[in-house]
Amino acid sequence: MSTAIAVSGPPQSSSSCPFSPSASTSSNKLAVPSGCPFSSKAATNRARQPAPPRAPTDLPDLRRTPSADLLYLPPLLSLLPASTPPATPLRTENHQVGYTTSRLPTVDAASIALHHALHAFKPTTPNYAYDDYSEAFNFNELRLPEEMEREWYIVAFRSTRAADSPSQDLYEADRLAHEEAVSAGGLLAYWYGAPNSHGSNLATCIWMSRAHAVKATSGPKHVEAMRLAMAMYANYDLERYVLRKVNGETGVTVEQWLGGEVAFAESD
Repeated sequence: MSTAIAVSGPPQSSSSCPFSPSASTSSNKLAVPSGCPFSSKAATNRARQPAPPRAPTDLPDLRRTPSADLLYLPPLLSLLPASTPPATPLRTENHQVGYTTSRLPTVDAASIALHHALHAFKPTTPNYAYDDYSEAFNFNELRLPEEMEREWYIVAFRSTRAADSPSQDLYEADRLAHEEAVSAGGLLAYWYGAPNSHGSNLATCIWMSRAHAVKATSGPKHVEAMRLAMAMYANYDLERYVLRKVNGETGVTVEQWLGGEVAFAESD
């Protein structure tokens, strides 16, 4: 998903090529020394070796990463302004959250609280790419201070990659567009997701306001990422939502965006 694509305008129609590990076969007609790198024993040992550690901001190797692990890819959160007071220790299940290189120029108190809560953000099922957006992620588990009241703007990007489309160029362009959007302001979190065996994926951005999201579409890095995306997706759809937190409740709700700007305090 291009950070800049997911903003405004009518829904449009974009997966990486389907992946399934190649099954290796061996013949019992030829005795192969166990020390040979092509022996069945050596192949078994190689298969059992765990994948090397991956930084949360790196693209996963879809040839080696089990689908169960892809379900728990961490969100990529924007670095808060350097002047932001340090948070209390976070108790979440997601200990490997990724962060951008760029920092947000400004952020309001409610968005800081949401930023902290999003450290635990994750999809709820392996079929999240096909689920209703409000049920695809664990929004029902996010908790914010009871007295806060605010709304945030969400864009969801459902896509199917075109067969044999080169992933690396798109991911690199997307990464640069993401950093550009963070520097411009307003982008709290980006969850990339990973294509399933059919090439389908659901990625999402959470913005402090719709105005921030619209502004991001004019960035040159966004324009380049969108140009690449047009050729690499078989189809894609954009969905827009409002994340709402009301005073007196600690939980949040996700509702369809019906137009206009999200509600936030004047001081924000």
